[in-house]
Amino acid sequence: YSLQSAGLYFGGSSPEVSTHVFSMGVQTVLLYGCETVKLNKKCLSRLSTVQGNLVKAMLGLRRSSRTSPLLQSLRIKKADTAIHIQGANLLSSALCHYSIASDFYSHLIFNCSSHCIRGTLVKRCKTFFGAYNMNLLSYCFSSSYKKSCLKKLNSPTWGAGVIDSIQFLCANYD
Repeated sequence: YSLQSAGLYFGGSSPEVSTHVFSMGVQTVLLYGCETVKLNKKCLSRLSTVQGNLVKAMLGLRRSSRTSPLLQSLRIKKADTAIHIQGANLLSSALCHYSIASDFYSHLIFNCSSHCIRGTLVKRCKTFFGAYNMNLLSYCFSSSYKKSCLKKLNSPTWGAGVIDSIQFLCANYD
């Protein structure tokens, strides 16, 4: 909230514009490199808290506003989901371009037991995709499957009424 005077607050702009600025600029910087390290639950919780506070500050809402419905209605990925998607994209890029990394990750995926890959990017991606009943390898190699997965992850679970309510709140809050 102290950054509002430095230009973080976009008063008068639509929630869509603020969301786009947040997704492209602020969230990218906030989560830069997080996919390459294993974060514990405390770190993920702290990232989620900071993410929620930044979104509310950008929209000019109070700190006490509920974050989960706000993120879902604005279609902003939660910090942990965004980190897992970034990790899957990194893995996809490593597998699709021939290099020593592609050989290494291919070996981990096809030849190693789950005990051997514990804590690695491969294990984190497999666990995340398994939770959503999606196939990691199809995500890495099929652009159409990748689009359908991202659409599934981006679709809000809240109804259109919640989105309208938040847009009204943002437009009429002083």
